[in-house]
Amino acid sequence: MKHHNLLIRIIMLLSVIFANNMTTPRPIEAATATMIVSGQSHSCALMSGQVWCWGDNSKYQLGNGTNVKSLGATRVKMVNGTYLSNVSRITIDTLDRNGTCAIRYTSIYCWGEDKTYATPILNDNGTIFTGVSKLVVGSTVYCVLKNAQVLCWNKNSTPSSAQLVKTKSAILSNVSDFQGALNHFCALVNQSVWCWGDESLGSGTVDTSRSYADRVQVSTGGYLQNVKLISVSGVNACAVTNNNLVLCWGENDDFESCISGVSYLYKATKTSDVCQSKTTIRKLSSGYFHTCTVANGVYCWGYSKYKQTYPSWGWTKFVNTKVLDVGLGTHHTCATKIDEVWCWGINDEGQLGDGTVNSIQPQPASRVIYSNYRPFR
Repeated sequence: MKHHNLLIRIIMLLSVIFANNMTTPRPIEAATATMIVSGQSHSCALMSGQVWCWGDNSKYQLGNGTNVKSLGATRVKMVNGTYLSNVSRITIDTLDRNGTCAIRYTSIYCWGEDKTYATPILNDNGTIFTGVSKLVVGSTVYCVLKNAQVLCWNKNSTPSSAQLVKTKSAILSNVSDFQGALNHFCALVNQSVWCWGDESLGSGTVDTSRSYADRVQVSTGGYLQNVKLISVSGVNACAVTNNNLVLCWGENDDFESCISGVSYLYKATKTSDVCQSKTTIRKLSSGYFHTCTVANGVYCWGYSKYKQTYPSWGWTKFVNTKVLDVGLGTHHTCATKIDEVWCWGINDEGQLGDGTVNSIQPQPASRVIYSNYRPFR
């Protein structure tokens, strides 16, 4: 009888534990979440080569085969039904922020819009396009970094039609990094910055469109040099120099370029002191209307109607010194700490990933959870 009673107690205890595990939201413990990107109403994190997404899914932007929004992180699948793995980078469409892409074994896999699962981009002959180290998705084009050069092709075509980006007189080469949004792009070449496309070109002209890459100039004279980081938003661009100065150019109607009293900057201009950092800047990222740096915390500036520069408009610090990356959407922001993922801003489509969905009222920083309330196994 004693053994029988003991067995009943053990069963009851296990039932309670099991029930708690099923109903208690488990936050993401993302010690290996090395990259995060955010779109208009969803976000994705790269964790140990796997991609997890949450938020709006009306256009299949979560890549899980459904069009049902997820209030917690759900894992991206490939066309064959297996989970997407061995990913080195992720990026989000810069137009309506519905398409998402990943680089896997130097090949591109995309989902969203008309793709319900992660699908490889193919050449004309049906082979998988390879050799890519970075991808930026514009409003009408895909652009990739391959062999230290940038190639672009129309989204309705294939990489077989890709064209190399050129300067006035030669092919743009020795590219170490490049960024883009909508239809404007900037590349880092030997620590100088070259831009092309629509607006935010930084070369001192009033041209709204340019097909070739040209060097960005500085408002104090000469060219922008000794640059280590660049970012491009929907309306402007910014750079961080080796001596830790932040400079921006392009639109500034909502403080996107962090300079008071000026609506547009035609050349790279040092931002106000409030947007300079006293410690080394390790990351620079832009959303549609705001920009953030990662130094000894997350610092943001720009448009912040929904407190995406949390917790108040202007200069902001996300209080934690162990931030790995920051991803900026249109009206929300996410950051990966050393062991977790946090998001803040608008949450009307569950893009904060904390298990809730709210109105358009700004929401404070909260931890992202898994959609099934369990840690990844």
